[in-house]
Amino acid sequence: MNKKEIEQTFLKLIEYTYIYGYEDYVKENILPNNLKKDQFGNYYIKIGESKTLFTSHLDTVGKQKLKVNYEIYEKDGHRFVKTDGNTILGADDKAGVTIMLNMIDNSVPGLYYFLIGEETGGAGSRLLAKYMFNMLSNYDRVISFDRRGYGSIINRQVGKWCCSNEFVSGLSEEFKKNGMEFKADPYGVRTDSAYFMAIIPECTNLSVGYFNEHKVTEEQDLDYLLELCNVCTKINWESLPVVREPENFDSTEPEYVQKVTDLPMYKLFNIFDEVYDIIYEEVKFLCANDNFFKPEKEMIFYDKNDLEETLNFIAIVHSDGSITLKKNDIKIKIKNIDSLKKNKKRLKSILSFSHNLYIDEKSINYN
Repeated sequence: MNKKEIEQTFLKLIEYTYIYGYEDYVKENILPNNLKKDQFGNYYIKIGESKTLFTSHLDTVGKQKLKVNYEIYEKDGHRFVKTDGNTILGADDKAGVTIMLNMIDNSVPGLYYFLIGEETGGAGSRLLAKYMFNMLSNYDRVISFDRRGYGSIINRQVGKWCCSNEFVSGLSEEFKKNGMEFKADPYGVRTDSAYFMAIIPECTNLSVGYFNEHKVTEEQDLDYLLELCNVCTKINWESLPVVREPENFDSTEPEYVQKVTDLPMYKLFNIFDEVYDIIYEEVKFLCANDNFFKPEKEMIFYDKNDLEETLNFIAIVHSDGSITLKKNDIKIKIKNIDSLKKNKKRLKSILSFSHNLYIDEKSINYN
């Protein structure tokens, strides 16, 4: 595609907000006819022989499909796209989709996956990772095009290193050869590539030039996107180093068999959601494996700015509704969610204790 065609493709992709469940509309109206659909609802195509998997996602955040009214304007010498303020733009991740469509058009070798449900917790990528291990294990690297801003090579997400320094250096050098500056960014949260970290050695996410994602103030640097589309067809993806050993960010599955005396499963899920909300509200920690919650399972909480992982702790929701927080050898046992709510303002200091604790609605006691 030439620049005009790339721009028109992106603008057509953002005409509506395509929420999870509406991805087929994107395929029917915009995507190439030669894409295949897997059993999970994702679309894919293989070009040539390659050890590289490329991903973007077709869905946007939101609760309904809406018409997007956009405008193009100039800022800092670049053309940007934004909406009239009534909807999000959907550049997250139609920018990534546009890049991949141009790479396909230019016959860049790779396996291209247009994934569903990223905004709902990686619906398409989680199923792909769970059931297609053998296929995915043939690949050395996965490149997601789904990072905000400029020039980021995400080398850490869900609290774990997702690609090696050698890989980052190699990719940075490839971009530099083609006139763009990209460098390591260890402050990623999670996108589809994270779900392949236990299978594929080098997993990353690249900046595509959008800002203020998930908000009505979302905007896309259109000129940056056009430049990136061109450069991504010139990078020697197959030459990138493969050093990292695949590592799972999830915890071990518990040996849990539901008993008739346990709380109903939906209540346990609700309790975990409340625990997560309180932890994020009070200490701003994220849960690495929240999409894999089960009663009695260790849920891993981390501070994305803590690169040494010294602040990580575990939260366990037990089948009776009680809660345990674990940090190193210290255990904080909490009678129920109401006890945690009552003491939530003390959570930061509680997590710094060097003794085991038991907390109920009335008191905090040393064990």
